Formats: sequence, structure tokens, C-alpha cells
Amino acid sequence: GIWSCLTNNTIAEIISVTGFDWSVIDMEHSPNDIQEVLTQLQVMEGYNTEPVVRVPWNEPVMVKRILDMGAQTILYPFVQNQQEAKAAVEATRYPPRGIRGVMSAARMNRYGHIENYYKEAEKEICVLIQCETKEAIKNIPEIAKIDGIDGIFIGPSDLSSSIGKIGQFEDKEVQDLIYEGLDLCSKSGKPAGILTGKQEYAKKYIKAGYTFVAVNSDTNLFARGAENLLKEFKWLTKYWMPKKKNKKLKKKKSLKRKKKVEKKRKKSFRKIKKRKIFKRLKKKNPKKKKKKKIKKLKRLTFGEKIQLRFEEYIRKLKIKFYIFLEKLKIKKTKK
Repeated sequence: GIWSCLTNNTIAEIISVTGFDWSVIDMEHSPNDIQEVLTQLQVMEGYNTEPVVRVPWNEPVMVKRILDMGAQTILYPFVQNQQEAKAAVEATRYPPRGIRGVMSAARMNRYGHIENYYKEAEKEICVLIQCETKEAIKNIPEIAKIDGIDGIFIGPSDLSSSIGKIGQFEDKEVQDLIYEGLDLCSKSGKPAGILTGKQEYAKKYIKAGYTFVAVNSDTNLFARGAENLLKEFKWLTKYWMPKKKNKKLKKKKSLKRKKKVEKKRKKSFRKIKKRKIFKRLKKKNPKKKKKKKIKKLKRLTFGEKIQLRFEEYIRKLKIKFYIFLEKLKIKKTKK
């Protein structure tokens, strides 16, 4: 099987067309809302891939809505003991065997076209629970006694965190608990399931006896595929793309630039020093400057201004007249 987290109808269809036996539509750790789950269920109808809806929590309201939308396999997260397992089964059963609410016409009974749905629904619904802690694995024999539990799924991620080794999936203690859960399931007569993103471990679990194994997730497939593709072409660019200039040349150029900058700084520093010295000398031997007395001019009236201009005009005329007389005298003497 495979884990589907990308909340996309096209992804759901690709998974179904590819031919996986089952696919988990995740609502616990993925942003799948109720409408997106419905459309994915509709897309997957008609294919051999069985949609398994993992609900956000072990509570009857969400389970009722998922079942009314036509889902037949429910996966409950984080079931710890016999009481919680019993509550999970009751949420999928109509009274008097459970607490599931009755909807007259919905997708689960083809909008009223399947008349005997309420009698046959219990036989067609599959209840799977997740044991994700050390305590839950120890309680597997008691959980398996509940009528209506069809399979037990071991959650390796939460299992590692429950013993203080979060993310250490390959740790010996975590692996021992995984195989212990498998042994307890087989002794109790319940099929065991698990999820892993590593093919080596998936093969080991299948050989060991795990009945339903999720070999990867759509998110991981896309992320790692994109990462590996990018690495491959990044590696090629090192050898096929034109090489950049040597680092030594860059260093030389940078050193030259630094030297030029230093020279400019020194010059400017010397200039500043000279200015300072000159200012100090001036302060020691200051030259006494004679202050010019500025005569204050009085404001002239309009008539006075005209009179001054007229006087200047006459003065210029007189000068021209004297120049003319002198020229005449010079001519007479020549003759």
C-alpha cells in the first residue's frame, strides 16, 4: 500500500491507476478536509485500490461523516487500550451494537438505492487501529479480543518518541518493539500493518509476516524524486558547463583593489594632516587685517537719482568734447 498526504484528486487517481492494493487518505497529519476526502473517494471508485481513511482522532462525529460519504475502511490513530478499541468499533455500528447515527440517503447507500444497507453495513466496514506506544503494544492481546477489530497497525514514528528516541526509527529498541507487536498480533490472530519509507525495511517486514505494509508516501516519493533529479543534473553542470575563472586571478584583482584603496586613504590622510598643521600655524601667527570702514549710504529719492544720472551724462559729453578738440589740434599741427 501507500500513504497519501498531498490532498489531491489527481494523485489519488494516479495511485489507483498504478494498482496499489490500498491507499491511506490521511486526515491526522495532512491537511485533508472533509470535502477533499469525499472527492478522493469519488475518484478512486471503480479501481481495485481500496481507500483507507485515517481519521484525525478516535471520536464518533468525524467517523460518522466519513462513513456516510461511502468510506468502508477506517484507520484509528493512537489507540492505547481495550476501552478505546471498543469505542472505535461502536462508532462504526448502528444501534443497538453501536452509536452510529442513521442517515436515510447518502453516498454510503447510493442515495437510498441500496435498501438493505443498514443490515449489511457492519459486514462491509473494516476497522483498523494504530498501536503507537510501548504501552499500546503490550495491550495488543486485550485489544485483539474486541469483536470488530479487523487489523492492528504499528506506528513506528510515535513508537520511537514514546520511548524517548524520537526519529530514531532504526534503533534496536524501536525495532524490537515493532517485531514484538508483530508477534503479539499473529498470536492474537489479527493481521499486522506498518509504514516505512525505506525499501529495505519494507522487504524485511513483509518477510517477517506483516500483512499490509505501506512502502512509501506520495509526499516522500515526490520530495526525494525531485531531490535526486536535481542532484544528478547539478553534478553534470560541474563538468559540462563552462568553467568559471580561477580563484587565484580573483584574489590578485582583489589585492590590487585593496592596495589602490589604501593609497587613496593615505593620500587623503596626509592632506588632512597638512590642513590641520596649517590651521595651527595660523592660530600661532595670526595676521592683523585692517578693517575697512564702510560708509553707510543714504537712500536717495527718485528726484535725486534722476539728477545724478543727468550729471553723469553731461560729464561724459564733456569728456567726448575735449577729446574731439584735442584731435583737431593734432591735425592742425601736422599741416
